[in-house]
Amino acid sequence: ETKALTMVLVMAWKQMFWFYYQYLLVTTLHIFEPWERIIFNSLLISIVRMVAYTGYVLMPQHIMAILHDFEIRTKEQRTKKCTAQEQALRPSKPVPTMLPE
Repeated sequence: ETKALTMVLVMAWKQMFWFYYQYLLVTTLHIFEPWERIIFNSLLISIVRMVAYTGYVLMPQHIMAILHDFEIRTKEQRTKKCTAQEQALRPSKPVPTMLPE
């Protein structure tokens, strides 16, 4: 049981190393010195994190603007619109009724 677990961990480690080596080859980082790799990777991670954060914060606003442009309403907006129309249709003064006395 522990031998099987060890083999799985070894295979996972080899696979991760292979992916890292492919990353080094594709980005040509294998020709950089270690300190240059650290700087490059730090900048890359910082940029990816900023893009992800910006997307997380601003994308809902952009999506709502696009939906508004195409007049696609959310459930909440439809409910507000219905209640506004109902209020507009209600008479401002009570309608007199003829009830027998």
